[in-house]
Amino acid sequence: MKIIESTPTTLALRRTPILIWLICLSALVMGIVLTLILGKLYVLECQRLGSGGTCQLAARNLFGSGRVQTFPLSDLQGAAVEISEDSEGDDTYRVSLRINGENQPLSPVYSSGFSKKDALAQSINSFISDLRQPSLSVRQDERFLGMLVGGICALTALALAAFLGQVVTLRLDRSTGTVTLKRMGLLGVREGEYLLSDFTDAVLEHGENTSRIALVTRDGGHLPLTSEFTSGSRGKEAIAATIRAFLKPGNALTPLE
Repeated sequence: MKIIESTPTTLALRRTPILIWLICLSALVMGIVLTLILGKLYVLECQRLGSGGTCQLAARNLFGSGRVQTFPLSDLQGAAVEISEDSEGDDTYRVSLRINGENQPLSPVYSSGFSKKDALAQSINSFISDLRQPSLSVRQDERFLGMLVGGICALTALALAAFLGQVVTLRLDRSTGTVTLKRMGLLGVREGEYLLSDFTDAVLEHGENTSRIALVTRDGGHLPLTSEFTSGSRGKEAIAATIRAFLKPGNALTPLE
């Protein structure tokens, strides 16, 4: 918190969590980017025309645009299911196409569900081997996955902004004998007004390598200025000392440098 007003009768401080806002903005942008990257519909369509034909392999994003690759049907040589094992030993799968002697994934994303991937590969191989089958259309829809991953990032960003990104303003006023604590955030404005005479001290409450400033009431209760604990105690100790000095009747307040 920083002092925004300091007079013999008034002490006002404000916490503006710029770092939290930047983190939330980064998470929100990441969610949008992941949605656009992962949330695609992959479609392979082939048409037989006499002894030849053509195929199109398309990857379309949530807006319907994307890349389209066209190649001769004769270049499509088969399909198989590729397996990827993560660090915990769990398997994920994707369909790989054999096009003109090279492996090309239908979708670059590995995901769970072997049976669906295997069914896609079998339908492609069946089309290649059955010359009587006039057309092929298979698709792998990853749009829900993209929206799910992106949505989790976006919701996390909004939750952090709502609960940790509040602007907190503390105002102690000797002329009115009141203490005002205002918190402004995405969920609205919460403001509490208390008697200045109810508070006798300001201390640090400590977590695990973290702390926060709290006002101490005459009965020993605490009123935390922020809901969260953060690292860095030196600056908070100086702020607590300034508040403590203001709460002592007759003390002259020395502004922080």
